[in-house]
Amino acid sequence: MAKSVQEQINAIVSEYIETEREKIHEIAQECAEETAKLLKKTSPRSKNRGKHYASGWKVNSSSSAGYRYISSIVYNATKPQLTHLLTRPHDIVNQYGRYGRSTPDPHLEDAEQFGMELYLKRLEREL
Repeated sequence: MAKSVQEQINAIVSEYIETEREKIHEIAQECAEETAKLLKKTSPRSKNRGKHYASGWKVNSSSSAGYRYISSIVYNATKPQLTHLLTRPHDIVNQYGRYGRSTPDPHLEDAEQFGMELYLKRLEREL
């Protein structure tokens, strides 16, 4: 039995929507990876031995079954507690008391701006 015109149009539109969702997911993944690379280059480095803050940036991508949401999160796996301390000024304290304030390092804000602009540019170009 032949499909009606409505069913054919629905099938074409559904296929188009699915391919566009896959493109959006790929673009989000690529942009998150580029942002992680930038953070690895621009993050402050310690002179101590061991795992370094700058080398700990990872990407976690996920999406719902029907692509209702697409999420790509860039996070620091080795020293996540340092992100807050490095981006916000705080008191520097040792056993003898407070001896100053730290200066904030804007590496996260710069990378966030870079990632958002890159994502929007690639979406406009691909879609």
